[in-house]
Amino acid sequence: MFRIRKLQLWDEDQVKEYELSDITYIYGPNSVGKTLFAECIDFILGTTDKDLPNKDGMENITAVGAYVSNKNLNLYIKRDTDSKFYYKRAEGDIYNLVSRESYIEEISKIILPQVGDNKQLKVYQNVFEESPTFRAFTFLNFISESHQGDLGQIFTKGDEIKNVIRIRKIMTFFFNYKNIEEISKKQEELNQNQKEYDLLSKKQAQYQYLLNKIKIGFQNLNLEFTGNIDLDKNTLQAYKNDFNRKQPKNSGDLIYLSRASFSLAEELKQYDFLLQQSKKAKSRKNNDEALLKLLEALIIENPKNSKYLKSVQAEIKSIQKEKAILSLANYDIAIQKIQKEKRKIDSQIKTIKSSTHDLDFDKANQQILI
Repeated sequence: MFRIRKLQLWDEDQVKEYELSDITYIYGPNSVGKTLFAECIDFILGTTDKDLPNKDGMENITAVGAYVSNKNLNLYIKRDTDSKFYYKRAEGDIYNLVSRESYIEEISKIILPQVGDNKQLKVYQNVFEESPTFRAFTFLNFISESHQGDLGQIFTKGDEIKNVIRIRKIMTFFFNYKNIEEISKKQEELNQNQKEYDLLSKKQAQYQYLLNKIKIGFQNLNLEFTGNIDLDKNTLQAYKNDFNRKQPKNSGDLIYLSRASFSLAEELKQYDFLLQQSKKAKSRKNNDEALLKLLEALIIENPKNSKYLKSVQAEIKSIQKEKAILSLANYDIAIQKIQKEKRKIDSQIKTIKSSTHDLDFDKANQQILI
């Protein structure tokens, strides 16, 4: 961090210097200039308040200066009562007249070096998500003449709304630095993890896009895509080597399967016809059997008709025998087996047709390259 090593007051050509150590106490009775001393430091560090030259005790003062430094840089700064700004690098140099912007820029190099070069400032920036102003760490911003001695309001300028947030952040930073530093580390880890997540998400999206392209390419080439990298790679390599799609084992396969499908369709029609006829025959035989049994009952009741009894009983037995034969033929099971066989053959026909359709050479080559 930076240090104010000297405070200088110019009285025309005479200079009064005050050496400041690591810890400097300013004490004395009331109205001897303790607050004025602090306001001089605030003034030389660039405050926009121009009222200092008009305050009691500043009657003969023409300029205020300071020697500030950090571990790398030294800077001599000077500000006169006409609000002109000067600085120099070494004690023996001549002061340069500069604009207020250049003046503050040079002070900032001392007070706030590059964040990357300063661990504490980097922590502050990570936690509070802002870069502190060049005078943010000078508590002089929050000291005023009023309310002195009121220990409950040491930083009395904090009563102003515009300073409330600044005071809270800086007080938290100084007095809870260990936790603030830990939060900063976690924030850096979170940022790094977020970067890795974003990168992996992008790669995942690219991977999914390319995988879909490969699947579509395999489909267009009528190749089986399994998702197994080695297996699919070999499949594609074999296709590239001969540039031919797989064909049926022989040229008669498709014709044979087509004829078999047609034959099974006709067989289904025949079995369906037999099934319907069987149902009708069973119904008719049932009616005939019932009628003959009625006749048998009538004959038994009338002895005169006994000569017809044997022939009626023989006819009933014949009808029952035919019913037994009809029941042995289970047409439903036969039809289900034929339908299953036909679906299998139709599926083979569809596969062969899909694998033998024409594919433009340029399009096929493009799919291979993808």
